[in-house]
Amino acid sequence: MSSSTSSPAPGGVSLSRLVFGGNVLGWTVDEATSFALLDRLVDAGLTTIDSADMYSAWAPGHRGGESEAMLGAWLRARGPGMRQRVQLMTKVGKSAPVNPPPGQGLSPAYIERAIDASLKRLGTDHVDVYFSHAFDAQVPQADTLGAYERLIRAGKLRAIGASNFTAPQLRAALDTAAAHGLPAYQVLQPHYNLIDRGGYDGPLRELAMQQGLAVLPYFSLASGFLTGKYRSAADLAGSARGGWVKNYLNPRGLRILAALDEVAAQHRAQPGEVALAWLMARPGVTAPIASATSVAQLEGLIRATQLGLSAADIAALDAASGARSASLNPPRFSMIDITAQAISTATIATIEPARIIARLCKHWGHKFPISHDDTQGRIELQFGLCLLSAGEGRLSVRLEGVAGADMARFEQVVADHAQRMARGETYAWHWQRTAA
Repeated sequence: MSSSTSSPAPGGVSLSRLVFGGNVLGWTVDEATSFALLDRLVDAGLTTIDSADMYSAWAPGHRGGESEAMLGAWLRARGPGMRQRVQLMTKVGKSAPVNPPPGQGLSPAYIERAIDASLKRLGTDHVDVYFSHAFDAQVPQADTLGAYERLIRAGKLRAIGASNFTAPQLRAALDTAAAHGLPAYQVLQPHYNLIDRGGYDGPLRELAMQQGLAVLPYFSLASGFLTGKYRSAADLAGSARGGWVKNYLNPRGLRILAALDEVAAQHRAQPGEVALAWLMARPGVTAPIASATSVAQLEGLIRATQLGLSAADIAALDAASGARSASLNPPRFSMIDITAQAISTATIATIEPARIIARLCKHWGHKFPISHDDTQGRIELQFGLCLLSAGEGRLSVRLEGVAGADMARFEQVVADHAQRMARGETYAWHWQRTAA
């Protein structure tokens, strides 16, 4: 069984129709299972593998680098010819204690040390696509892109990508590259799936399509929720992803599962296969990123690349995943489509930004459906969307999804709550509001 590659091919790199998410390697799957998964992927023609230097630093006892090290062990075991058959992608920027100090950020000096550490773990002399894992407001984009230019010339990477960038951040990066004759981001990794659509649909999607970027959505199956295996709180017991998945167990999430069940039954497929096929059918999406923890699960990913959805199928899924109904969660603010409203951003200097994010997510999680990780929060409140990211000594906030008159109240809510979660620090918030 073989799966054709996708286009565009940044930097001469061909990309599979589906990209394997290597975050599970060395985390929820051991060496034997990792090797079996990777062998089956290559056999199926799905030869693009995504990793990051910080995978899986979130797990107890891990320091990051586990995924890259597992990939390196597999490549060594399979011989030198295997490296020529696969496309390796990894990332830099988020907190990776395994790396040389400072262990995070996009400064040129750190990038040049981090890529060498990644190459050593991977056991190769180059990566095919190297991603800025998150925007770094402390480093001029020209400096970061200049570092990538030197690494491209040195043969250590072929193309660069951006992950977790907003439309304005990506636009600025592309403009900087053009103005200074520097390498431009050619690949984008947004958080995007059938249930999480607001962060990509809209300005970011339009920019990516306008610029011809290869788009590789991550969390394509919403941490496994869209496979249909989690339908109640009881289903989350013992799951390593339970903290993320529980936030989808709401009326909208169950409505999406029902639509997936209906379409899947028509195609004699599984809900997760349909969710991936929906992504692959989206204009501008090059290939979704998805992971599996068993060969049986991986077979479903392979089948998804061969599943064709009808216009009626797509329309039914789009309808089910539309904006949350006001009747389900009476809003405290105006509930408006987040892709069509103003955006407000602010950055504050703080000692413990990641701690504030974690405490805010925990606090709001008692009341609202949220999803987050250790360094970045995507928080879907009743009255809008709040995106939080932690950098070294800073907390960045982006608000979306409410009418202009209500944005000021939304800003105040976030500022007040962040102040309450801090340890005695006081902040001066300077919100910058722009039209979507």
